[in-house]
Amino acid sequence: MACRSPQAIANRKEYTRLWALRNPEMKRAHRRKSYRNTREKCLARMKDWAIRNPEKVRANQSRWVKAHPEVARASARVRAKRWNMKNPLKAKDMRLRHKYNVSLAEYNEILARQNNSCAICETPFTNPLHRHMDHNHTTNIPRGILCNFCNHALGNLRESVDLFYRAISYLENYSPIRETTF
Repeated sequence: MACRSPQAIANRKEYTRLWALRNPEMKRAHRRKSYRNTREKCLARMKDWAIRNPEKVRANQSRWVKAHPEVARASARVRAKRWNMKNPLKAKDMRLRHKYNVSLAEYNEILARQNNSCAICETPFTNPLHRHMDHNHTTNIPRGILCNFCNHALGNLRESVDLFYRAISYLENYSPIRETTF
């Protein structure tokens, strides 16, 4: 190969630059093809760079998140959902700890104490989705595990003991033995 002068090298670079501007599709196809051929090397090089430059990676990520907040939120939701699907027990443990300050082991212990049944109506749980951690809404302290129906009953009566007594009184007044026709 003949030795090229600096002027010849500069001319070649300029020609290549102008060609790339006039032929963006061909340039893109060339990049794709060369990336396909050296994909593993490129990924290894990028990973190595990211390990050596963590502060630059964080800066680039935060700049991208600020520029694309909706996409970043959607992407985070998708990642979280995928993680929850892959790690259901860890996800449940984290959810219980976050909402009720109870670990999954403590939750299972409460469930065992209740014989795997509702704390109020004592109906056995057949579906794990129908179990609800009952808790005091002011102190957030857990009370027990309820079925759908009992959980909704507590919520609909606004956890008011007075309303529960009224409901009991109402049911006693209109029990099948005392029913009258209107």
